[in-house]
Amino acid sequence: MELACRRIGFRGRSLLCQELLDSSHHQCRRFAAKVDRAVKWDLDTDVDKRTRTGRLPGNIHLGARDLPLQLTMSINRMLMKFDPLQLRRDALSFRELLINRKPPAKASDIQRRAKSLEREILARDDVKLSRSKMSEEELLSLSRAVEARVLPQLRSEFHHWRPVDYTPYMCAQYVANRFPEDYAVLTRVFSEIRDRLPDFAPTSLLDFGSGVATVSFAANAVFPDSLKEYYCVDVSPDMNNTAKELIDNGTNGEEPLLSKAYFRQHFPASHERKYDLVCSAHSLLELPTSKDRLTMLRSLWQKTARFLVLVELGNFAGYQLVMEARDHLLGLDKLGKKLRRREELDTSLEEGHVFAPCPHDLVCPRQAGAASGGVTCHFPVAFQPLPFMTLRNTPRITSRFSYLVLEKTDEQRTTEEQQWPRVVESVLKRHHCGICRVCCADGHLKEVLVTRQKHGSSIYQTVRTARWGDRVPLTMVPKTEPELQADREAVVARTLERTGRTTTDSSAASFANAIHEEGWETGEDELDENLEDGGKDRISVEDDGWQSRYKDDDFDGKK
Repeated sequence: MELACRRIGFRGRSLLCQELLDSSHHQCRRFAAKVDRAVKWDLDTDVDKRTRTGRLPGNIHLGARDLPLQLTMSINRMLMKFDPLQLRRDALSFRELLINRKPPAKASDIQRRAKSLEREILARDDVKLSRSKMSEEELLSLSRAVEARVLPQLRSEFHHWRPVDYTPYMCAQYVANRFPEDYAVLTRVFSEIRDRLPDFAPTSLLDFGSGVATVSFAANAVFPDSLKEYYCVDVSPDMNNTAKELIDNGTNGEEPLLSKAYFRQHFPASHERKYDLVCSAHSLLELPTSKDRLTMLRSLWQKTARFLVLVELGNFAGYQLVMEARDHLLGLDKLGKKLRRREELDTSLEEGHVFAPCPHDLVCPRQAGAASGGVTCHFPVAFQPLPFMTLRNTPRITSRFSYLVLEKTDEQRTTEEQQWPRVVESVLKRHHCGICRVCCADGHLKEVLVTRQKHGSSIYQTVRTARWGDRVPLTMVPKTEPELQADREAVVARTLERTGRTTTDSSAASFANAIHEEGWETGEDELDENLEDGGKDRISVEDDGWQSRYKDDDFDGKK
């Protein structure tokens, strides 16, 4: 795959190659069906009538987002000032730098690790007992020798963070490789707010870390009639000048692409003015410490009238920053709980709830697993890159991002629509069967396994047509004890009928209980396979690993 990308003309691992590798990685992952037999899934009544007549609510099928023609012309006009071949090479290298950036390590973590390494070195060299007999010069020499061995190890273990000092040429690189991708991500996030709340008409936007005004352009594309004011804050004067150049579109201010766009280098100190939309896209990583990030998040939340939108890359670093902000603003971390207990600071953390992507305000169920190298919560979006960045016609590229939308409201989720589970991975389609993993309103990940015969055509089609990032209009309903008992008896009856076996009532009851405890839920075709081989390849139900025992040839590999 890398060889094919190199033939296209990219140097090293290119943008296209990276996206193809990411895509193949996700296609090769395996599933396990952890089915909760204590609940059943029901489709909302009003949604049931629309399963075959139109697009289901909760589906976000935007396709590849193309830049508007006037905006594309403005970008090309700005990039023509630089050598295209050199700009392409430097832009790809700059993209790798941005993708691989991580938040700065905490000073306490570095000091703790340094002391641990010092103890290991002293114990290994067996100098702990002889230190009491050393002179001051010998102790100083020993300290320098240990420090010379500790520092290289610390540099290899901790990411060396430093701020990016943007120049006009670096701003052009950023526009070349990040603008179409960021525009597609932000348009997708804003479109979800518009589709779920058609009456929401924001009039003002505050963009922290505005960069080249990508947030303002995306918001204007989604809310063109209502937005009247764009307040952009970025510490880099070259970024602000580049954004102004894109907005001007070479018309000398006569026909700007955005009207009433204001640029500032410093965040406004007053909290009296509030904005309908407050956004921070790829800006939390630019703050040097966790304390600075939390302080800025509280300031952004104070200036929010309705929605606060946070967007970061879909890697672990971006997910970590989004979760840090989510836990703090919801009062799930230690500092957030402490601030909410102090009466004098109650106004700094007003009540709010997660609007997207989570259907709950609890701890993210993937947070613990992601810290140990597991899967993060991220979502895909397709975008059309700038033509000169690909050398050949590339139809679209898929990017992955993590995001959070907080709504400032005192109302709890009461309607079923607000509690619909969200699909957090690609739906796995098998023969007469659909499996999708969803994040539910109870704060847990669940897997929905549906068949047409058992769940009906409406639920079956709803799950099969859902895509990664959609909300499925399903509600969990606890099964009654008679329904659970009927399920057990039905499984036992089908098993005995197809195998031609006979059994006593006691053995049948024990077999049914074993099936219930394992959570064994299969379709008709799977049941035939399990009966033929004695049930050895049944669906794995371990709680801790989501490990799959499906055979590779059981999947068609299509999404």
